[in-house]
Amino acid sequence: ILDLDVYKGEILIGGEFGDPDSSRSINLIFWNSNKFEQLATDYPGGVVQQLIVTDSVVYIYSNTIHNITVNVYKWDNISFMDMNYPYKGFIRISLFNNDLFVFDAFYDLLLKYNNGKWDEMELPFSSVMFYSPFDLVTWDNKIWFCATGYFRYYMGYYDGQGIDTIVAASF
Repeated sequence: ILDLDVYKGEILIGGEFGDPDSSRSINLIFWNSNKFEQLATDYPGGVVQQLIVTDSVVYIYSNTIHNITVNVYKWDNISFMDMNYPYKGFIRISLFNNDLFVFDAFYDLLLKYNNGKWDEMELPFSSVMFYSPFDLVTWDNKIWFCATGYFRYYMGYYDGQGIDTIVAASF
C-alpha cells in the first residue's frame, strides 16, 4: 500500500497488489466496508504511487519497475484517460487552482497540465546533485515543493506567477 484517499465515501487504495508490469494489474482497489474490490477492471497498469481525489475525478500517478514507464491517469468514474506524461522518474502530483501539477526533480521541472499538454517551468536547482521530489502540497494560495539530494535539500513554491526559493542548502 503506497497511498490512500477517500473516493465517493469509500477508502481508495493504491499500491502494488499484482504484477506491476502487467497491462491489467490490480493496483487500484477500494474497501467497501466489507471487502476489497477493484475500482475498475480496465485500470491501465503500473504500481500506484499517489492518488489525488476530487469530487468528480481521481488523478493517479503510477510507474513500473525502475520507472521504465511513468504514467499520470485521470479516472472520471467511467474510464481512465492517459494524460501522456512525457518523462520517466519519480514524481509527485498535486492540484493547485483546479489544475494538475507534477513536481519532477530529476528533470528540474514543475509541470502544469494544460489542455492536453504539459507546460514546463524550470526549477532553480540542478539535478546534477540528483534531487528526489519528496512532496508537493497546496497551502497559502501557493503550491509548495521540497526535494533532497546528495547532501543537499531544496524547498520552494509556485504562486501562479513564478517560482520562489525558500531554502536551498547543503548539510
